[in-house]
Amino acid sequence: MKYYHSYRTHKISAYFFNPVDDELPEKYGHDFCKKTRDIVFTGSAYNFAGIERKDVIRYLLTRNDVNFFGGIENIVNANNIFHKIKRKFLSQGNRYNKRISGEEYVAVIKSAKIGIGVNAIQTVPRYTSDRLQHFMSFGTFFLQFYFPELEKFFNLKEEIVSFKSIYELEKYIDYYLKNPEQREKIARAGQCKILSCYNTKNITKMMLDIINTGNSTMFEWTDILS
Repeated sequence: MKYYHSYRTHKISAYFFNPVDDELPEKYGHDFCKKTRDIVFTGSAYNFAGIERKDVIRYLLTRNDVNFFGGIENIVNANNIFHKIKRKFLSQGNRYNKRISGEEYVAVIKSAKIGIGVNAIQTVPRYTSDRLQHFMSFGTFFLQFYFPELEKFFNLKEEIVSFKSIYELEKYIDYYLKNPEQREKIARAGQCKILSCYNTKNITKMMLDIINTGNSTMFEWTDILS
């Protein structure tokens, strides 16, 4: 944000958390549907993805209980002919899937026991892909690769679970697949937090406060440069 502020002409720059529409879960059915997929990982194959994202994908490709959507797995196998043959064959069983959107995307999120999150860039404080908002707002348990200051948004291991290594990721996946009650308790708490706190109304109010007064007390993590 300091870089952005220094190269623009405005007087105030403020960080904000990507908001969620708290009416969407009700629109698409505010229920916890049957979980038919163990693990879901969605995203695009950005060629600038950091090593953390590539390492996570490499690990997930070794598991047989992961469904990929959007071609994200191609980050590490774009030029591997054996992977291309394997992908074509296994796509018939829904392991590898094309990019989806709208109701189909929501249905996939709600069908997952566990969603995995790892940003293209993991070192920027408070930055997260909106994948986190998508999964958590629809009540899916989310495992997020830790990014700096994540704990300012959520109570770790109560509303969201983070990992810092492939070892931790594997440990948490195996544990929470075997412990559905704990998994769903955390998922419900995370959904409640993100819908009640980080909805469009609250984030918009924060932005309007800053525009009108130059400050906001809406969230303790509000960061303003002026």
